[in-house]
Amino acid sequence: RFDDVNGLAFVLKNGCMGAVNGRGEEVVPCMYASIESCHCGIPGVFLVRQDNKYGLVYKDGFVIHPCIYNRIQYAWNMVHLIFFEKDGQSGYLDLYGGTTWVDAESQSGN
Repeated sequence: RFDDVNGLAFVLKNGCMGAVNGRGEEVVPCMYASIESCHCGIPGVFLVRQDNKYGLVYKDGFVIHPCIYNRIQYAWNMVHLIFFEKDGQSGYLDLYGGTTWVDAESQSGN
């Protein structure tokens, strides 16, 4: 599957997914169960899944957030922030590796 936004092709190798550039060089290691563009406002960020957990990587393979989250989705009302859930808690991830946890009171609107 070719990702025309980032100029990479998603590939399947030994049952795992990754991405190669136009020269066929593996730039995101083939170690994920799935990979897709994140659509988070910054080109080159991918949502990846490994062992039924989600993470974020850049198109050069740099891991922004490891695959430790139960759910990750783009926060449409927040610029460059990603909503996550992990072990019953939630918060926001930035695209620089930072994490902001939301406590239970904030989640319930109190």
